Amino acid sequence: MSDDPKVVTDVLEQAHRSFERGGTPEEGLAELTEEEAQLKKACRLIAAAQTLQDQNGYHTAVVELAFGAIERSFEFYAIAMSDDAVHDFMDHEYAYQRAFALGVISDDLKEDFQALYNENRAASYYSGRAVTAEQADAMLELAITIHTFLRDHPRDHFNCLCR
Repeated sequence: MSDDPKVVTDVLEQAHRSFERGGTPEEGLAELTEEEAQLKKACRLIAAAQTLQDQNGYHTAVVELAFGAIERSFEFYAIAMSDDAVHDFMDHEYAYQRAFALGVISDDLKEDFQALYNENRAASYYSGRAVTAEQADAMLELAITIHTFLRDHPRDHFNCLCR
């Protein structure tokens, strides 16, 4: 018999079952191609970050969501413009590497994105360093700019969920 707390194991089991059962998908994210799903997930991450930013004080969450939106936007572009599949993007730097390989950003810009991620995302996530309002604002602006640039860049038109 396990010594794990039953209150935790019961809820963990419920979480597993919820993924097995499925359920009502998030509006706007059902029955999409892989590239549309990544684009629209980025839209939702940006919207969530904007909602939290409006509440004034959730800077760490805004930075996390902004990094996620940037990665989903690069993944959207790579999937739309190549034979890449969503399962190819299993680490945080691969999206930047693919954006460079596909010619949408330069090697210098790829390095800048990777440095921003490695030096600041990890520090804000894993260390005791507090994220500032200015950092959250800058990251959200960067996420929106990248998302808009990539959404408008491909040869095909994709409908975005952004407000």
